[in-house]
Amino acid sequence: MVSVSLSLDRRDSAVDPRRGFQFRVTQDVAGPGGTTRYLRTRVGGTFHHRLGGSLDVSLGLEGGLMKPIGGREIPLFDRFYIGGNSMRGFDLRGIGPKVVPLTAPAGLTTAVGGRAYYVGRLEMSFRLDGAMDRFGVSPSVFVDAGSVFGAAKAELLPGERLIGNSAKPRVAVGVGLSFNAGPGKLRFNIAQPVVRQQGDRAKSFSIALGTAF
Repeated sequence: MVSVSLSLDRRDSAVDPRRGFQFRVTQDVAGPGGTTRYLRTRVGGTFHHRLGGSLDVSLGLEGGLMKPIGGREIPLFDRFYIGGNSMRGFDLRGIGPKVVPLTAPAGLTTAVGGRAYYVGRLEMSFRLDGAMDRFGVSPSVFVDAGSVFGAAKAELLPGERLIGNSAKPRVAVGVGLSFNAGPGKLRFNIAQPVVRQQGDRAKSFSIALGTAF
């Protein structure tokens, strides 16, 4: 695979931004020296703004699209998946196309990923004064929305059906708490899906260590 990535970063901090924006685009070409051939494009950005003295607003948008080359099938592990920290309120790979064998027990599904996805995140964080501010302690409320779709029905085997293969957004709302932890932010999130589709798997609690979303 050959990848080219470009990024423009105008945030005041990569770990705990309060102002500024970041934009990034990545283009992957799979094929040279291998048997898998496809194009994969991903675009994303974040915007941060301070309202008043103690309220920060963050907006994140990202999406991607894949296209096979020469009619080749895109392997399952290369496709798009969201859930977990990328889409709070849902389990890892809990959103998107899933295959259900017609003879399978109820609830038995296999996530197969999609060729397109999008995610939007809106979060409001409250800065606390004194020692809490020095340690970066910040409660927040947020809403996440997104979807994975574009699985090909032609790849199904006899006796299988496809569910969850829709571009309609899933939506989750929640609350979070973050604080500085060494090189990044440690975040605790509790979220609840308010819009979901057949086959989606919810997960209320998640922990993440890293930079802002």
